[in-house]
Amino acid sequence: MHTIERTSYILFYRIKKIDGNEVTGMIFKLVIYDQRDQTLLDKIEKEIKGDFESLKEKYIVKMMVDKKGDIYVRRNDGTVEVLDKNLNAIRTWGRSKYTDFAIDDKDNIILLQEMQVVKVIYKN
Repeated sequence: MHTIERTSYILFYRIKKIDGNEVTGMIFKLVIYDQRDQTLLDKIEKEIKGDFESLKEKYIVKMMVDKKGDIYVRRNDGTVEVLDKNLNAIRTWGRSKYTDFAIDDKDNIILLQEMQVVKVIYKN
């Protein structure tokens, strides 16, 4: 969960299986609440298809939201990805495996690799 200006973004995910055993995908669900705990949009769902091995790197380990409502996630494989409110990828940084990222108060993105600042992406 991430909160920005009294709005809460919650991203749920679950593993999709056939016959209770074989993994066939992962379903992400985004719910956005206002300060009165009312949902702002219908629940958005997005499915990523794949088996267990291909999906284990897709788990989201960190999420932040910028002032525009774009969702930044770091996946288990070290990629940092920007998603829109429909969970579509806008941009991905993944040549290097990043250990962390941050968004400053001007919505600049700071990417960290092995606890060193590698790249700062400035927004105008």
